Amino acid sequence: MGNGRNGHCTTYIQGASTSNQRIESVWAHLRKQCIEHWINIFCDLEENGNFLGDFVDRNIAQFCFLAIIQVNASGFLLLIIICIIIIILLL
Repeated sequence: MGNGRNGHCTTYIQGASTSNQRIESVWAHLRKQCIEHWINIFCDLEENGNFLGDFVDRNIAQFCFLAIIQVNASGFLLLIIICIIIIILLL
C-alpha cells in the first residue's frame, strides 16, 4: 500500500495500472453492448416526465425491468466467459 501523510497506510497503490486496463475494457464493452440501451430508455422516460426518480418510480422500474436487464447482462458475460475459455484452450 502507498504511504499517506504521517506514515499512515493508504488504500491505494501509486503508479501505473496496466492490469486495470482489462477490466475497464470489459466494463466499456458491457456498457456499449447492452447497458447503454437501458440508460437511454430511462433517460428518455425522465426527459418526457414519466420518471421522477423518487422511491416509487425507482421501485416500479426495478420490478419491471431488473429481470430483463439481468438477462441482457448475463448473456454478455456468458459471451466473455466463452471467449476466455477459447483463448485458454488455444494457448
